[in-house]
Order: sequence, then structure tokens, then C-alpha cells
Amino acid sequence: MDEILSKLSVHHSAFGFVKGRSTVGNAKLHVASKCILKIDIRDFFGSIKYASVNDIFLEAGYSPKVSYYLARICTFDDVLPQGAPTSPAISNIVMLKADVQIAAFCNQNGLLFSRYADDICLSGDLIPESAFPFLSDCLSNFGLEIAAEKTVLAFEGQKKIITGISISSGELKLPKESRRNLRKAIHYIDRYGIESHKNNAGISDPIYRYRLLGQIEYWLSIEPHNETARLGKEILKLKILR
Repeated sequence: MDEILSKLSVHHSAFGFVKGRSTVGNAKLHVASKCILKIDIRDFFGSIKYASVNDIFLEAGYSPKVSYYLARICTFDDVLPQGAPTSPAISNIVMLKADVQIAAFCNQNGLLFSRYADDICLSGDLIPESAFPFLSDCLSNFGLEIAAEKTVLAFEGQKKIITGISISSGELKLPKESRRNLRKAIHYIDRYGIESHKNNAGISDPIYRYRLLGQIEYWLSIEPHNETARLGKEILKLKILR
């Protein structure tokens, strides 16, 4: 199935579940923008129906019979199942037409556009009033609904977080709370050791040090020159080697 799906087109604005693209690249696209509009698609996978999945295989040139079986393999109860390995890639392929329409709107209005799974972000010097109604109508045409309660419109000087990465300062940064928690963990581990830190913090995770190292490496992927993160990585590696 991977071989079949890898041959189908995905829009260049899709950053989730695409080789060579990431949350970091998604946030970086918008880092210089003054304003952002973020929307979330409600029940994303559950809103992508069997018929839409069947259509992508038909449009790729497969026969109706083959398309039927491929779509049945990839859906459960007539929708994309959450957690299925094929669902992320299929969602990007199904979203191609919507992505094209949103990208065209953004080009006409001098905006940047990216989508990471169910998270859509538009940014620019100014977000026009027509942006939200357009997105709502566009997505509705594809059977998708905006989770209005999760919509964020942020202006220059306000907090801006995109796919878990802060761009508020005009640079990519790990959000403050995450940085604070990692700094605290690094400090205690350096001073008292991992086991003492785990006991004091009530952490029972047997692979905590590896999980923490992964979090620090992710921090470095966002802020490659952050000295605290670099130090934390060295400390954790030394503790693991001992």
C-alpha cells in the first residue's frame, strides 16, 4: 500500500506525514509574518469518507473494482480510521483539491499557507476578513467542518504558536513552559543524577532518560544553537553511557 500511495500527489503546502517535511518546516514558513490565522478541522480522519478515498484511486487510474477494494482496505465503518498507518498519507491525498483552492486564495491575498494534518495556518502582514468565511465554505464543500473553538487569530506582538513551536519573537523557539520544564530537568539531573531526579519527581518511566533525550534533540532541531539544550544532550548522553 505504501508503494501505491507514494505515487499519488500531495500539495506542497502539506507538511504533516510527508517525507522531508516537519513541524519545524511548517512553523518556519510563517516565522516572519505579522499575523496568523490558525484553524483546526473537526474530527479530521472521521470526516474523510469511503467515497473520497475511492475517488483518489479511481483518479489515479485504477479500475472501479480495484479502487473499491483498495478503499475498503483503507477505511473502517466508511471513514479513515484513527491510528491506521495508511490514514495520514491518504488524508493528504484526499485534501489535495482543498489545498489547491486554499493556496489560490492565499496567493490572491498575499498570504502564506500551510497545513499539518488537521491544522491549517494562514499568515501575512494582514489577515483579510474574508479568510475565515472562505476557509469555512471551502472545507464544507469537501465535507469538513472547522472546530471554531480552536480558531486563533494573532497579531503582531501577540503569542503565536504553530504546531507546538513559538514564532512570537520572530524566531523559532520551543514554547516557554516546555523550555522551563526541560531546563529544570537538566539542572536536577546534572546536580543530583537521573535516579534521584526521577524519585523526587515521582517518575516511574523505565525509559525516561531516552524519552528526555528525544525531547532535547527536538528542542535542538528548533533551536540548533541553544546552549542549555546542547548541555542537556551532553549530560544525558554521559548518564546513559555510565
